[in-house]
Amino acid sequence: RWGLPETREVAYVAPPAPAIVPKGKYADSAIIEAMYRKYVMLTPFTRMLADFRAMGSDLSDAQLSDLARRFAAFVGPVAEAIRAQVLARAFVHVDETPLPTLDGRRTIWAWVGGNQAFFHIGGRGGRELRRVLGLDQDDGGADLTEDDPGPGATLGWAFSHWMADGYRPYDTIAAEARIVRLCCWAHARRDVIAPADAGDPVATDLVVRIRTLYQVEKAAGLACSRDRLHGALADAERMRRRQAESLPILAGIRAACLEALPRYDQSSGMHKALSYILDRWAALIAYTARGDLPIDNNQAERVLRPIVIGRKNWYFVGSEDATAWAATNFTLFESCRLARVEPRAWLRAVIARIHAGDRDYADMTPAAYTAKAAALP
Repeated sequence: RWGLPETREVAYVAPPAPAIVPKGKYADSAIIEAMYRKYVMLTPFTRMLADFRAMGSDLSDAQLSDLARRFAAFVGPVAEAIRAQVLARAFVHVDETPLPTLDGRRTIWAWVGGNQAFFHIGGRGGRELRRVLGLDQDDGGADLTEDDPGPGATLGWAFSHWMADGYRPYDTIAAEARIVRLCCWAHARRDVIAPADAGDPVATDLVVRIRTLYQVEKAAGLACSRDRLHGALADAERMRRRQAESLPILAGIRAACLEALPRYDQSSGMHKALSYILDRWAALIAYTARGDLPIDNNQAERVLRPIVIGRKNWYFVGSEDATAWAATNFTLFESCRLARVEPRAWLRAVIARIHAGDRDYADMTPAAYTAKAAALP
């Protein structure tokens, strides 16, 4: 406040500086640092508070939780832009894991595409998938003709292929929305590891064959790097190798599974492992039809890994909506990691643009930030 020198009459009151928490006690830089520690370094709030208090801070756990909530609300539109960009890709990874919380058993879902990821909290099963894709609208489940581009053309998503585990609702929704379903070879391999370690010859043979599939992928990647192939050229080289090398290996895997299945009791682990491969065979080999499709769902597994490891810390949360704003914050920081963007620098730039009145959120995402940096001379 400025006043006249003699009378002290107020002549001018400066507007409050723009901030994540208007007129708040904590600067944007302090909030960014706290969120970085929470969602990148995965530091629990209790441990973070002890560290801050040692530096002279008077933060309480309730205040820290409130800052995380306000941060999520402030950058929420950017997270929504990330969601739109992920669902606009031709291919996405999808995965989910239970998240028991104070307000009941919830599920956190991860969708990954184009070096970005978005998370959301909801229920399990096809109902939640329909909600995200907009298929719960009246015309979402309508029968499709051959010329119909599918509901994604009008419901805000554009992907035609998705990779997920063997969870049945993925099959149901893929059939409804005419999405090409891919299954994960890492999941298929996981079921035969224990029998192979126990000396089962069929399981040992399958582990070797699946490892050979991955060797084809590795060799294709090395060839593309050596020959400096990118984009469509890299996809063409990878598809060529898959058609020439992977398909014969896959034919051998299927033949071995069909031959061995009758020899195992239906209650045995090997019978279940072989049945998993044979029942999902079309989805397991779908990746060979193109060069830009992955062989497994490990990318989605990796983005959920920090949540799976730490979720016992979140059985009881400070408020019922905490899981929702945690999903928003994980969306931002995990997308930075996938896009190889330094989160602190990115957040400073994005927050400054929002304070300045910029509302082009699609241009603020980590993918857009990376594209701009790559375009600089």
